Amino acid sequence: LLIEILKNNNYKKIKFSDLYKIISSKFGVSRSSIEKNIRDAVRIASERCDGKIWFKYFGKSNIGSRYKPTNREFIEFACEYLRVYGDYLFDDN
Repeated sequence: LLIEILKNNNYKKIKFSDLYKIISSKFGVSRSSIEKNIRDAVRIASERCDGKIWFKYFGKSNIGSRYKPTNREFIEFACEYLRVYGDYLFDDN
């Protein structure tokens, strides 16, 4: 999913419903399952991530619990992180 998004240099304007459609046809699953699985991944990440790291990137809600970003916010963050640090993360040296 992130690779498909990163192929588009202006990914902040991409329609995620269109992207879900592309990914769902590529893997033979429904668009709703793509959306649900991303939502589940965001939820699990928010539950399991170290609180200090989570707060650094996503902050907290006004009720004191962890802020859970939307699918779009989470994917945009991941894309931006990979755009900035991707070469370093995948460098074989």
